[in-house]
Amino acid sequence: MVCAERVCDRRSLFVKQVRRWGDLNTDAVLDTACQVFSIPSIDGCIGYRIELNCAIVFGEPLCDSADKGPLVDAFCAFCRSKGWMWSFVIVPQEFAKAVSKAKSSVLIQFGNRLILDPSQNPTELTGPKGVLIRKKVKHAKHAGVTIEEYVDHDPAFEQAIEKIADEWLNSRRGPQVYIAHHDFFNDREGKRCFFAQKEGKVVAFLMLNQIEASGGWLLNNLILTLDAPSGTSELLIVTVLNLLAEEGCQKVVVGPVTSTELSSISGLGPVSCWVIRNVFKLALRLFRLDGQRVFWEKFPVRQEPTCLLFEKLSYRTVRALFRALNVEPSKSI
Repeated sequence: MVCAERVCDRRSLFVKQVRRWGDLNTDAVLDTACQVFSIPSIDGCIGYRIELNCAIVFGEPLCDSADKGPLVDAFCAFCRSKGWMWSFVIVPQEFAKAVSKAKSSVLIQFGNRLILDPSQNPTELTGPKGVLIRKKVKHAKHAGVTIEEYVDHDPAFEQAIEKIADEWLNSRRGPQVYIAHHDFFNDREGKRCFFAQKEGKVVAFLMLNQIEASGGWLLNNLILTLDAPSGTSELLIVTVLNLLAEEGCQKVVVGPVTSTELSSISGLGPVSCWVIRNVFKLALRLFRLDGQRVFWEKFPVRQEPTCLLFEKLSYRTVRALFRALNVEPSKSI
């Protein structure tokens, strides 16, 4: 029998599945607003949210590659029995193409998944990018910034980190898009926190989430205080990458990072494609979605296409997607 239940009902198992097979969808599926779909015959699950009778799935199914097709089939049948439309958000191009072909759905390539190789020290790059990173790192070190990993269970420190995030959110202006509410120190298994400090004060931090299936880490939630010295983020990233290289890590994932335009759309007519492309250009300006791409362009990254997948593209399914992404004028991650 198909089983759909709240994440909290099977949290421990769910977190293990996320750490084993999760990727860019990690924060989204661990958010308490997410629900879980599973079937007894498959070791794995699908994390989703219901908005406007639409099931918004974050990322690929959390299971072995061989089980993804059957689990998607079961989930789509489950949605059909509930009268829901389905959409998959932040999925690799290969998965999106396979599902789109099997389900005759709409595929939109909107951005990229960035992959860093920790063995490539960014400060050793040649050319203008290397010069810029070295300049930034040198400036932060000269300002007295140091980097450490948080390995304790100190409520005061964790509250300070949460306060930095709140202050960062309050400093942002205009409409925001975010896939999850910040909750840095729950679900500690498979999670690491690194922070930058100056004169004993924390001025930045980032989180790593384990991706066991690929032997790598998801780097996300890079947040700085307003008075963090220039180059603090670069020093923090370079330090973490060097440490992971020493540990033998071969992959660090970042993203998704939006493209400058929609490079691929399938399942729609010419007029609909034209409308979608122009709506995307408007969203880039309105939500300032290019900031992350500009920041990461200075690092040596490999890009892999990231897609949206809709059973059917309509006003309702787009509104449901916006609600699942918490699109609102408030301050949010």
